[in-house]
Amino acid sequence: MPLKKAPSCSRVHTKFSLRLAKAVKHHRLQAENRQLKEKLAEAGEINGIVDNCRALTGLLTQIRQVAGTDATVLIRGESGTGKELIARAIHDFSTRSTGPFIAVNLGALPETLLESELFGHEKGSFIGASRF
Repeated sequence: MPLKKAPSCSRVHTKFSLRLAKAVKHHRLQAENRQLKEKLAEAGEINGIVDNCRALTGLLTQIRQVAGTDATVLIRGESGTGKELIARAIHDFSTRSTGPFIAVNLGALPETLLESELFGHEKGSFIGASRF
């Protein structure tokens, strides 16, 4: 079996340099994104929610307050009223903002599977239950 030729130092250096440059650029973009979000929040806008009336001013104040806690929040409202925007804003201002935000349309889940999807289930607890 023939031996593989070791990569040259210059090739390794080039690959490392490219990866380092990409990581630096990513870090810079994250910092810029954070700064822009803060500027929008100071200007009265959070994730596309423009503060142009008293009711929204109060809502945005509540978003900032609840985002600083570990409380569970239930957001209710008619279809199309911006519940997901509010949830994203709470997430973005929370200490968990570096983690993923996962939006779930509960209306699309069958009532029988809702509890299982939200809280999990034990194997064999119902027909087709194979996860833990």
